[in-house]
Amino acid sequence: MKNKKVIIVSVSATDINASLLVKSTINRSDMSDVEFVGISNNTNSLASIYNKYITEEYKDTIVVFVHDDVYIADGDFITKCRHAVKQFDVFGVAGGSNGITIEPNKPAL
Repeated sequence: MKNKKVIIVSVSATDINASLLVKSTINRSDMSDVEFVGISNNTNSLASIYNKYITEEYKDTIVVFVHDDVYIADGDFITKCRHAVKQFDVFGVAGGSNGITIEPNKPAL
């Protein structure tokens, strides 16, 4: 069975290309088949943007909404998303600060 397409949608009030999210996902082999939709300098509500992706057009797509200040350190993140949608219609990931500061140009452990 073919994997579902994955789209990561992120919105920033500033330049999305300077975000932790982009820095944590760019040039990663596990993200090679993932489409990234980054919206810079946004002045609209997040709901108005996210609602564009909660439509019939994307019913066979895994749409992942991620804040621009999130750093994805898990190399199996996309695999875990694909596994989760086999069991749940909607799922979420919660995180927090463990006191470790991740420098954007250095790998996280």
